[in-house]
Amino acid sequence: MIGFPLLPHRTRIVHISDTHQVHDRFLPIIPDGDIFIHSGDFFDLNYEEQSFQEEMSQLNTFMGKLPHRHKIFVAGNHEICLNGISRDVIQRELPNATYLQDQLITAHGLRIYGSPWNKDRGSPAFAFVLPQEDIKKRWEQIPDDIDVLVTHSPPAHVLDWQGALGCPELRTAVFERVRPPLHLFGHAHGPGMSLVDKMLFINGSSPYASAPYISVIDYYHQKPPSD
Repeated sequence: MIGFPLLPHRTRIVHISDTHQVHDRFLPIIPDGDIFIHSGDFFDLNYEEQSFQEEMSQLNTFMGKLPHRHKIFVAGNHEICLNGISRDVIQRELPNATYLQDQLITAHGLRIYGSPWNKDRGSPAFAFVLPQEDIKKRWEQIPDDIDVLVTHSPPAHVLDWQGALGCPELRTAVFERVRPPLHLFGHAHGPGMSLVDKMLFINGSSPYASAPYISVIDYYHQKPPSD
């Protein structure tokens, strides 16, 4: 009998999204792993009540309490406090994690690309929102040789409220060119996972005032990860 070979080396990814400032509920139940990824909407719409430094301090403290070797954050449309702030300044205020904004990193042997952008739908949560032509240009920057894609927005018609919140331009980039083995996102509050055309899509958005949705993904390698 011929089966799939058992690959000896594993990277464990823990993913959540859309915690909307109830993150303290998550800490006791977040499992350990090699990489922790939060794909946006850590904050909520109380941006007028707290300063950029105060909100970033909350995020940094949360990340600092996690045991994972690599911790990654991609902003969402509720991160109003980050509007107009350069990614270098945001990263400086977040020393306990890696902030990705149209950037590629290698973590525990995986090439991970993160991007925060969302289509404009007239919401008061307007952070990292772009019109159609501009958002298309952002998705064109995604490399086509990555292992994990992290966005806040889902691609259209993949775990996105039947097209209501997903981005058509992101779908085109993902399905026609990038084809990442794993795509992590949030935004549409209806978490779940779906295997489509040999790509695994996970919507990690946690329902409001409900149990958090936490995904654990094991990614296997032929060779041990170098970092």
